[in-house]
Amino acid sequence: MLRYAFTNSRRPGDAFNTTGLEDASARGSSFTADNAVVGSLVSAFGSDGIGDLRFQAATRRAVSRTNDSTGPGIEINGLVDFGRPFDGNSSRRENHYQASYTYLRTRGRHLWKVGGTVNHVSSRATVLDGFGGLYRFGSLADFFGGRPDSFRQAFGDSGTKFAVTSYGAFVQDHLSRCACHC
Repeated sequence: MLRYAFTNSRRPGDAFNTTGLEDASARGSSFTADNAVVGSLVSAFGSDGIGDLRFQAATRRAVSRTNDSTGPGIEINGLVDFGRPFDGNSSRRENHYQASYTYLRTRGRHLWKVGGTVNHVSSRATVLDGFGGLYRFGSLADFFGGRPDSFRQAFGDSGTKFAVTSYGAFVQDHLSRCACHC
């Protein structure tokens, strides 16, 4: 069995911050693409053995971009948001690879089963949320008077990269009560 799946989602301009109190500059676009290949092969080894090989390879790419990518964002409480939003500028790439094999064999009163798996996941991301800063004003008068209630800004390394590989194995013996074959 072999299966391929693909999704492609594009939302330009109004992907987030679309509640009506946001100026178009505080909105943004998103793009997500998923690709996956999944397969399995079941093999019979005589009348008393079966092997089952399964695998998958999948990747996801997700990008979001704000309509305004310069300067800080402005929030006037209960009135309007404009400028660069605090979040919404990121790109992510995830890869998943997995393979497993199980072998089953009957012998007399025993049902033996052995198997193993390997799973690898990697992720790369750049998240620029908060790097432009955000001014919050309690009222329109505070905005025109240049008196923000708060200011937030993120600093540091915006990139993340990691990978992990895990392994698993098992052996199982199921002993039946009688040796009869019904």
